[in-house]
Amino acid sequence: MNSEKIKIIVVDDQENSIKLFSKIISEVFENVQIVKTFTSPLDVIKHKNELQCDLFFLDVEMPDMNGFELLNFIPAKQLNIVFFTSFEKYAIEAIKNGAFDYIVKPASITDLNELFNRFKDNKIEKIIAPEIVETNN
Repeated sequence: MNSEKIKIIVVDDQENSIKLFSKIISEVFENVQIVKTFTSPLDVIKHKNELQCDLFFLDVEMPDMNGFELLNFIPAKQLNIVFFTSFEKYAIEAIKNGAFDYIVKPASITDLNELFNRFKDNKIEKIIAPEIVETNN
């Protein structure tokens, strides 16, 4: 089995939320690594060319601009966005913005496990699908 870690970036204006999430990730998911965290959408914009990750966890309600507004300033189409918020009311807008997933805080271990497994399955499909197309031509 591939031991490559799933790399994630977390954007959340609440540092306590990031710390709790980081603790859960490090204690429960050995195949997941938080590579960068941001507490300000403006900092994300400053570092938009450095957003290399597998999953991009994004809060919605933040000072300066919300998560949906931030998507206008970053290469969102190249990222697997996981909206990570305390509010269920943004789910439809998240879908319309191409979200890979939507998790309501506090995240359950089950929800995160399903998300990471679905990501791995999706990644495998993207690798295998081109090979199938090539062999059928």
